Amino acid sequence: MNGILFADRTPKPQYYEVKKVYQNVGFSLSEDKKTLTLFNKNYYTDLSPEKYSLRLSLLVNGVETAVSFPELKTIAPRSRATIEAKDLQTLLASKPSDAQAEVFIKAELRLNQDMPWAKAGFVLAEEQFLYATPSNKEAIALAKGDELSVKEKQADWSHASEW
Repeated sequence: MNGILFADRTPKPQYYEVKKVYQNVGFSLSEDKKTLTLFNKNYYTDLSPEKYSLRLSLLVNGVETAVSFPELKTIAPRSRATIEAKDLQTLLASKPSDAQAEVFIKAELRLNQDMPWAKAGFVLAEEQFLYATPSNKEAIALAKGDELSVKEKQADWSHASEW
C-alpha cells in the first residue's frame, strides 16, 4: 500500500483513482438511458448474488433522493448482464420535474459478506451516469471592477490595471 495510504492508513487522493482503475466490473448506460449493463472483467471469477449486491441511487443536485436494490443475476467471467428497465424506471420515478436540477444515476457493486480484506458493504466497483443537466444554469459569480486591458511588452505580458 506504499504510496496510496498515509502512515495512519487513511487514504490519499490517489487511492480513489487506483480503486477506480483496478475495479473488475464495468458499467454502461444505454443512449436512451433505460438499460444498465454490467460487464464482469474477471477471467475466472463470476459475480454471484451470494457474494455481491447491486445498489442504484439517484442523485439530484448532489443529494441522494432514491435508492434501489435490483436483483443481481450471476454474471459469468468475461460476460455481460443487463439490469431491466423497470428497475431503472422505479428509481427514476422520484426524479424531480425541475428543469434546473442536475440528476445522476449512481451504480455500486457491494460485498454481501465479510472478506479478509474488506467488510460486508464495501463498494467493490462504482460508476456515475449523468441523466439530466440544468437547462439554464446561472453563472456562479460575475466579475466586477475596472476593465482589464493587456498590452504586449517585448517577450513579456503585463496588465494595465490593478487587481
